[in-house]
Amino acid sequence: MAMGVAMSVRRSTNTENLVRGADTLLHQGTMLAKAALWAISSGVLVGSVVVSIGASLVTTSTERTFAYKHIAAKTKVFFSQEKHSVDLVINGKEVSLPADQVAIVTSGIFEKVRARVALVGLFGLIVGGATSGALVLYWRRRGSKQAEDEFIRGARLVDGQQLDGLIREDNKSGNVTIAGVHTVKGGEMLHTMISGAVGTGKSVSIFEILDSVRAQGKRAIVYDPTGEFTEYYYREGRDVILNPLDGRSPNWNLWREIRSDFDYRSFAASLVQVKSQTDPFFEQSARIIAEELFRKLAQTGGATNQAVYDAAAKLTLQELFELLKGTSGANLIDPAGERTALSVRSAFLNAMNSFRYLHDEGEAFSIREWVADESSDSWLFIPSRRDQHEAIKPLITLWLDIAIRGVMNLPPIREPRFWLVVDELPSLQKIEALQTAVTETRKYGLCGVFGIQSVSQMRELYGKDGAQTVMGMCQTWVVLRVADSETAKYLSETLGQADIQEKDEGLSFGAESNRDGTNLVSKRTERAIVLASEIQHLPDLEGYMRVPGPYPVAKIKLQYRSREKIAAPFVPRQQGVFAAAPTEVVDSDPFA
Repeated sequence: MAMGVAMSVRRSTNTENLVRGADTLLHQGTMLAKAALWAISSGVLVGSVVVSIGASLVTTSTERTFAYKHIAAKTKVFFSQEKHSVDLVINGKEVSLPADQVAIVTSGIFEKVRARVALVGLFGLIVGGATSGALVLYWRRRGSKQAEDEFIRGARLVDGQQLDGLIREDNKSGNVTIAGVHTVKGGEMLHTMISGAVGTGKSVSIFEILDSVRAQGKRAIVYDPTGEFTEYYYREGRDVILNPLDGRSPNWNLWREIRSDFDYRSFAASLVQVKSQTDPFFEQSARIIAEELFRKLAQTGGATNQAVYDAAAKLTLQELFELLKGTSGANLIDPAGERTALSVRSAFLNAMNSFRYLHDEGEAFSIREWVADESSDSWLFIPSRRDQHEAIKPLITLWLDIAIRGVMNLPPIREPRFWLVVDELPSLQKIEALQTAVTETRKYGLCGVFGIQSVSQMRELYGKDGAQTVMGMCQTWVVLRVADSETAKYLSETLGQADIQEKDEGLSFGAESNRDGTNLVSKRTERAIVLASEIQHLPDLEGYMRVPGPYPVAKIKLQYRSREKIAAPFVPRQQGVFAAAPTEVVDSDPFA
């Protein structure tokens, strides 16, 4: 089993270790003894002053004189000198009396003085002790403060309650909470990114957000990769479920979403993803074919989901060529160039295969019409299951793309209007409108909430710059535990760094006592307020929250809340699934 070890500057011998340990211990002991001596001496001095002043206040000069004479007389008696005379002033006259008589005469006054001085002495002892204790506490605090790093500027770290208090003080509390901390008013439209590995609490934080959205009566589009949000929030007859494999899903048709001719290109780009940047010819060609096919079917009156799937999977290459004849897509599948045409056809079929699960019967539904209808608080759920996800992933991506574009067609508004909640964002294809959404939809009231597990997934899907645009434009962050170091490092940088005056203590020692000493040095440096390793070792449901504006980062703890299930996460569709297979073998590998 591998063990972590502390690395030293150089390897030390046993003798050097002994000398170092002994000398530093003796030095610390000496310094501690000096501090104790100073503290005790200061206490004694202050206590003595207090007793002296107090004694003079509680007794008269005559009483103190009689007390002194009593002590002198008792001393003589103790040494068997009781007949020696002691001078004493009585009634203004100085008389000389034997010591034993003076002791008797002054005893009453002496007892009174002793009682009063004893009380003063007790008070002086308390004051002296308190002085020593206060001095020790002051030195300890001063030493601690001297050793503390001094914050100069940059990010700061507080707990969740402190952050919530700061936001409340500025009267900037929004209507949404995460781990009990209010988001900044208006910050919802600057979008939220929630990062964390499986089981760390992403869903818990999204549930809390959805609770707030539902309580406000706001509308939401929720991509639900597991169905858990659907079963807690879906209201039958009021909300909409869009999944062709779910029996509650209405009849969706691509052509109901067309508002202008360039929509054909946008929708084709969303369905047909370009995965290879080095050789994108086949995917780009498939996009053109999809665009022209959608346009052609609209012109010929055959705009149905079945027609799309039939064209992609059932028509021969020659028949598809004839259908698209006269369009820019025809040349790309010309049977004359059979090898290239079959490769393009393969890419086209892979993208259009999800249309086999769409149905053309039932209640008609349009995402854009639903978005434009602001008369209700209806939510749109797009649920999925792991076993069916790959089959309908292109459709889900297209639907989210259409929804974003639909929101951007609404009249501008400067308050939260629509919530777009996409957990496990990288589990979809690239949403073409997403970069536009995070940069331009604030004026339309769109509030995005996105969940991711790793930065590498985002970069693989959107490219390095595209991923940075999406993640960088999200100004509210919830950072939970992640597994990989790359993501942890990115999140550490995202939470911010602080410019600090860093303190360091040095110890010198030698054979001569004047060589022993402790010195404090400071240097200005910049460091992360949360280390990547801290993020990697967070417990479940614990993390960090960053909000937009001049506010510190907060350490938060999510709370799991029990909710009542009000719907089934998935209701299988009994019919309407196309089972037809292609009539010809399509070569899926153009280079085989």
